[in-house]
Amino acid sequence: MPRAFDRRQLTITNDPTRRITEETPKTPPFTGPTQVAPAGFGLPTPIVQELIDAIVKGFTAWTGQSGFGTGNVQDFSNTVGQALGTLGTIGLRLQKLENGGAVVLEDFSTYENASTLGADWLQWETGTGQGTIGITNKYAIYNLALDNVKRTAFALHKTAAGGTPLHRVAATISTPQDVFGQSENFLIARAATLTSNTDYVFAAMTWTKVRIGYVKAGTTTILKSRDFLFKNGSAYTLDCTTAGTLRLLENSNEILSASDAGAPTGTFTGFAMYAPNGAARPGVLGSFATYDV
Repeated sequence: MPRAFDRRQLTITNDPTRRITEETPKTPPFTGPTQVAPAGFGLPTPIVQELIDAIVKGFTAWTGQSGFGTGNVQDFSNTVGQALGTLGTIGLRLQKLENGGAVVLEDFSTYENASTLGADWLQWETGTGQGTIGITNKYAIYNLALDNVKRTAFALHKTAAGGTPLHRVAATISTPQDVFGQSENFLIARAATLTSNTDYVFAAMTWTKVRIGYVKAGTTTILKSRDFLFKNGSAYTLDCTTAGTLRLLENSNEILSASDAGAPTGTFTGFAMYAPNGAARPGVLGSFATYDV
């Protein structure tokens, strides 16, 4: 019998030039007489070719054509990835217009390729390795190093959120990778200073889990967590506009909320990326914003 489709065999990557890859199947694939291409030709099987054609034609509306290749699928993936990042940034701009209180709005598609985020950010890292956050192909990306072990890269914006802890932090993020370990993306709010990672509140997201909490005097407290499925290119918002409450939103939908009594009440915001090793890249950021009440 044909294998049942198992989405766990798919990995959503964070490389802007390659969005979806298929890992080695956990069970041998079914091979029927109509699925095998003639030996030595290296051509897609009829079923694979039909799938490739369906993906490309469905996106482009080229209904009268067929015989597309994997390069066409990669072009399709690149286009979708760029569109998701653009739509997310537009969404953040609309929030700015509607709320009228944006303190920071950073569109990384306007940044030049660089090894850091530039003068508007303060960056530092903890853990083992050489990986840092920089700009590659219009995204803020954690440039991993082979020696990375449980390494977290922080980036705080030098603009304080209007001088008040009542603010929200938003970003468009791609799916964190799970390669020999799960990477994680953080939204950081209410940070006490730019030079320390000991006092702030956060929302942390992996591919399948989310948690909110705070770090105070260097000690981490998890307030609440749950399973969820990360949606590539969505705008995620850590809302701290109500005193004593943290809320995490996916676009306009609440994912998680908790009382944060006793949490830090600083005014700086930013984000962080955690990599368990040199292969599991956290999600890349298309844009970042901070809104004041």
